[in-house]
Amino acid sequence: MRLDYTSLNGGEPVVLGPGQIVDAWERGLGGYDATHHMITNHLVEVTGDTAVCTASFQATHRLENRFGSPLWTLGGTYRFDLVREGDWKIGGLVMTATWADGNQQLATLAAEGR
Repeated sequence: MRLDYTSLNGGEPVVLGPGQIVDAWERGLGGYDATHHMITNHLVEVTGDTAVCTASFQATHRLENRFGSPLWTLGGTYRFDLVREGDWKIGGLVMTATWADGNQQLATLAAEGR
């Protein structure tokens, strides 16, 4: 699946298999004390065996640390590119961060294990 988090991390989109995605999300999110991700207002446009789903998100991350606020919250939109291969599957994901508040350094601290 093609993942695009470039609005947050820079770089280029990547293509990963399901196991690789789970591993990456565990590494990226596993170092936080807690996270809360909301995805709402899904709009789906279907064209034959493909579809595009757009949705709004808000993600809050918590990590006690000695460098400042324990919270980092960001929001924006997701675009899910869907394909019907028997069942519907996600073929691509684009996350577009449009705002953030709090301690963005938490992402680095969480990845380092504090």
